[in-house]
Amino acid sequence: EEAGKLWEGAANRKLFSYDEKGPLEISLVYDSRQEATQKLMAGRASIVEKLEQIDAIKNKLRPLQARFRDLDQSYSAQAAAYRQVLDDHNRTVSQFNQTGGVSEGEYQRLWSENLGLRKQGEALEAQKQELNRLTADMNELVRTHNALLARASAEAEALSASSGAKFEEGRYVRMGNDELIEIYQY
Repeated sequence: EEAGKLWEGAANRKLFSYDEKGPLEISLVYDSRQEATQKLMAGRASIVEKLEQIDAIKNKLRPLQARFRDLDQSYSAQAAAYRQVLDDHNRTVSQFNQTGGVSEGEYQRLWSENLGLRKQGEALEAQKQELNRLTADMNELVRTHNALLARASAEAEALSASSGAKFEEGRYVRMGNDELIEIYQY
């Protein structure tokens, strides 16, 4: 009865019906081959679990990457425009300083422009900090992804070496500008 349960566990389905008074006695031998198969199945399950975690990380990473791209494009355009306006403002102030000053009205206009530029600079700094936060979040996800991938790969190599199983499948992955092949199932 115990051996039958082990066989059924390995097959993941019902194989036998135990009947104490049955006409035929069957002796099932659980040996090292079945044990090796169970270890192989457990090892594969562990690897598959890690690969599912890796896929979940990639699913979390995609929207962060899209948000980063959008925010980075917006920030870059706004920063370039800000630098141009700031350079123009500084040139104007420098020219007035060289010529001996400005009228009260012009001074007030330049002062107001300067305040607006400071506020714009602060807004750009906030966007830059958001970009840095997104980068840190993405980097953390990538580190976790890479650690899981390394563990899955090490487990697969150990399992392959101990069982004699050969790798048969892999996966082509493109993450941003990086391309790689992940060999993960055999």
